[in-house]
Amino acid sequence: MADASWEKKLPGATAADELRARDTVSRPVAEYLAALDAALPVAADEREPIDPKHISPTDPQAALTRKHGPARYAYAINPLLDLDTDCILDVEATPARSSAEVAAAQTLITRAKAKLGIAPVQLAADKAYGNGPLLGWLIDEGITPHVPVIDRTRQRDNFFTRDAFRYEPDANVYRCPNDKLLTYRGTVQASQVRAYRSRPADCAACALKPQCTTARQRAVTRLVTEDARDQVRALSGTEASIRARQRRKRIERMFGHLKRNLNLRSLKLRGLKGAAEEFTMAAAAYNLQLLANRATPA
Repeated sequence: MADASWEKKLPGATAADELRARDTVSRPVAEYLAALDAALPVAADEREPIDPKHISPTDPQAALTRKHGPARYAYAINPLLDLDTDCILDVEATPARSSAEVAAAQTLITRAKAKLGIAPVQLAADKAYGNGPLLGWLIDEGITPHVPVIDRTRQRDNFFTRDAFRYEPDANVYRCPNDKLLTYRGTVQASQVRAYRSRPADCAACALKPQCTTARQRAVTRLVTEDARDQVRALSGTEASIRARQRRKRIERMFGHLKRNLNLRSLKLRGLKGAAEEFTMAAAAYNLQLLANRATPA
């Protein structure tokens, strides 16, 4: 049954405030509100969480998503798959948001190390996991990420992209196509982005300015985790990266099996806890079928 979205009605009220104002709430709603109350304060270098515009009044922990068809409230199953055996080592349920799915990767790897004593040496994943913070964390953990890097540096029409500017790490500056310097001007902590700008006088006298910017000076940005992104980019095209990309297709086969053969297209239980229980049972069923097939004589 589809749920109507719960939109803000009172001036200044959040969706959570509207839910708290109800006389009675269901278990999933109570769990959602309890999770909000238990959340830690946001650190100074982190972004404030964005209050969702639409929220399900019966299952508020689910996220509104438009993946694979019409918009609906859903959860995402995040499995940790051993590519040597094809077994699912662990699963994590999250709302169907890309940011939550990426955070789940860290949770799964940390939990596998703590509970199973397994520390992966490499990780294969799709481009959704190619953001700087996760790549930096993986490298710090000694895990080689074979993941396409999310890169938006080419999204600048008719002007030089950041690729045209050469970074000099020793001096922490960029050098433009006309050999002028863009110096470091500070870091935006909330987005973890470093800003670099040229001198207005250099741009005013530059013959390449029509190809570079319409402003008084050119600016480029660099993520704090850009060094990790550079390391991962260097892996692209290597034999190990190509092999990891081929093996990654087995993850898609696993998702296909869960959806088609185990009919994991809709959930019977509500709430994040209910989703986690169903995902865990589905993973166990998948592993049992896998072992049974391998035990059957050819």
